[in-house]
Amino acid sequence: MCWDVAKQVLLDSNSPAEVQLFAAQTLKNRARLCRTAPLQQCQALQHDVLGVLAQRSDALPQLMKQLCLALVDLSLPAGDTLPGLISHVTGALPATTALLTLEYMAEEVGLMTHFGLGGSNEERVEALMELKARLRGCAGGVFSWLSHQAKQPGPPGHAARVLACFNAWTRLGSLQALQNQDDLQALVGLALTHLRTPESEAFEASADALSEVIDHCPEAWLSALQVCVFVCGRFRSPSGAIDDVFDP
Repeated sequence: MCWDVAKQVLLDSNSPAEVQLFAAQTLKNRARLCRTAPLQQCQALQHDVLGVLAQRSDALPQLMKQLCLALVDLSLPAGDTLPGLISHVTGALPATTALLTLEYMAEEVGLMTHFGLGGSNEERVEALMELKARLRGCAGGVFSWLSHQAKQPGPPGHAARVLACFNAWTRLGSLQALQNQDDLQALVGLALTHLRTPESEAFEASADALSEVIDHCPEAWLSALQVCVFVCGRFRSPSGAIDDVFDP
């Protein structure tokens, strides 16, 4: 009942902002309780949240975050359906909404220490490892989509959101899923472009992106990363000195 009322409030853009935020928090809290719910129930609620996200791309950032987190919580129990969900998110939702959803998805899983409420601690840790493996299995498609987004002009803040999402998936240890050098070059190139301009809104996200890539880059991709850096051009630090991330 509370879920239906909250959904109706959120679909009404004329509802007061504080009421909408409370409704979004209600959905998020209810979704978190559903992490161990039957798959069919999760999918039905997931469909509701996707419907709200599709219609409320104009929502305030705080409200959007609650809705994206609700979708993430509902998606985690259904690990087998993650590829289809991610495909729907990137294909049917506005880019800004999709970027936030994918960022929070990787962040939430990365912060977990166990998954599930039943079983021993060892079993819950094992369930988390399986969940992370399933999510990393989707990372190749996510990186390809992020690479495409990196080449789009987008609204203000678009580059910062692309890089924040890239950072979250990189921290999850997903770089081994990169499908080709072009994806890496597009994302590293975006970071280097904004790192040249300290006043850029994406400056901090760019610095974080390069740091995360260097820390988590699989050995097999190191040579490709070097090529990307030199293809995109060496970059200057705010002090004006030339930095080369590969020189000792």
